[in-house]
Amino acid sequence: MKKLGTFFDKLINAVMAINLAVMSVIVFTNVVLRYAFNSGITGVDEISRYLYIWLVFLGAVTALKNHQHINVDLLTGKLKGIPKKVVTLLANAIMLYVIWLILKGSWFMTMSSTTSTAPSTGIPLAVVYASGIALGIGMGVVIIAQTIDVLLGREQAASDEQQEEVYKESPKVKEVN
Repeated sequence: MKKLGTFFDKLINAVMAINLAVMSVIVFTNVVLRYAFNSGITGVDEISRYLYIWLVFLGAVTALKNHQHINVDLLTGKLKGIPKKVVTLLANAIMLYVIWLILKGSWFMTMSSTTSTAPSTGIPLAVVYASGIALGIGMGVVIIAQTIDVLLGREQAASDEQQEEVYKESPKVKEVN
């Protein structure tokens, strides 16, 4: 199972890297064409916007998997053992519900917009809304896997070592007394 997770992690990272490279090249090319030759490529703004949406949503899945989203641990930082597991499981259940709402809404929007196209490129808008489906499925799988790990005692949501490592890497905040 870990190999499958590693494969998908590498696949998502590769897609994001290619996405960012394509975005950079087409926007740079369009800027050069506009200012140097007084012309441009129609639709570059739309394409780069759609690529950016996919980049952000895939990055959100990766950040969730690596425990890199903002985490308010005012309560869980003080809990240990069973109470911490219960709170973590409750938080995961709430997140799964929200992800379900995102997935359901994205599915509806994708199916509703299969005949709608972008104005300058003609790209079906379903391609844009499908990013929400990818987000919902990706985050749902990550949350379910993390919930199973918590239930089996293999890993707490974000281990104390991971939280400490993130804290050390983050910019220092001046404490107010």
